[in-house]
Formats: sequence, C-alpha cells, structure tokens
Amino acid sequence: MHWRGLVDEEGMGRLAQAVAPVLRAGDRVLLEGPLGAGKTTWVRHLVAALGGDPGLVSSPTYTVLHVYDHAQPVVVHVDAYRLQGADELAALGFDELVDDAVACIEWAGRVPGVADHGRAWRVVLEHADGRRQVTVFPPSDQDVPCALPMIDGGSVAGCATVGQADINAQARSRNQLS
Repeated sequence: MHWRGLVDEEGMGRLAQAVAPVLRAGDRVLLEGPLGAGKTTWVRHLVAALGGDPGLVSSPTYTVLHVYDHAQPVVVHVDAYRLQGADELAALGFDELVDDAVACIEWAGRVPGVADHGRAWRVVLEHADGRRQVTVFPPSDQDVPCALPMIDGGSVAGCATVGQADINAQARSRNQLS
C-alpha cells in the first residue's frame, strides 16, 4: 500500500499534517530522492505538524545529525550522504536518540540496516514540472492514513480506517503532552 501525488510547497505541508498523527516514537522515516527534491522541506513540515518550530529546521549536510526536541515526539534528522556505514551513524549517538523519537533519515540507503529497528516509513521525492512527485510507503503494520487521498488529487493503494475525528483526537492528545 502507498500514496502517490504531485505536491507544491503547501501540499507538502498538508502531506506532513496527514502523516504526523500516525507517527510514533521509534518510527524511522527513510527519505529518498535526488538533490533538491525536498527531503529537508519534508522534515521542516513534519516538525511543524508535530508542534515544533519549522524555522529551526535546516539541512544537516555538514553536521550530519540535528535533534528537534521542541517537536512531540522529538525528531532526529540525519543526512547520511557523507556517512560510510552504520558504524559512523552509531558513533553520532543515533541509536540512543531514536528510541524516543521519530528519526528522519535522508539518503538512508547509504546506511545499511537503518530500517531494521522500529517501524520504517519510506518517502520518495522526485522533481516533476516545478512540483514534487511524492510517494509515501507506510510500515507493513500501518495502513495509508485516510487523509492522504484528499491531498492534491493523490492516489492511494489501501487506506486506514483512521477518520478525521481520530486524527483530531490524536493531535489534541499530542498537544496536551507538550
């Protein structure tokens, strides 16, 4: 099951808003796509959807790892492009940080085994006529959130039974925790 659609900047925000309520601590979001496809933009919108300050989000290209502890749950953002393997990621303290966080990993394919722990989401971003083609693959135990098909005419293969009332209740619960 997956969701696919063309989105602009505003649509990317709506997409993150739809996915955020079903993410939980320990989830890993594997971000795939060429340079400039919107991987950090996705993280910025996700941090905002999780109650954090999107203005604090920047690409971790040179620092490799950023922690946004103002989001709920915390978001760990990694750019694995320059990493040579899982050992280098572990040396940054990644394993200790991600149990209580949502980990967003750009260039995740460069770190074998990064998806072996926790629930792994795949978000594939591609350039398409001034917009972004986005495909969201949820973990095997998670259906595609029902809110996704409503975003910019996207198509879905499978849909969770989570309704808008459930999404709103989850968001209220998340806000009460912060």
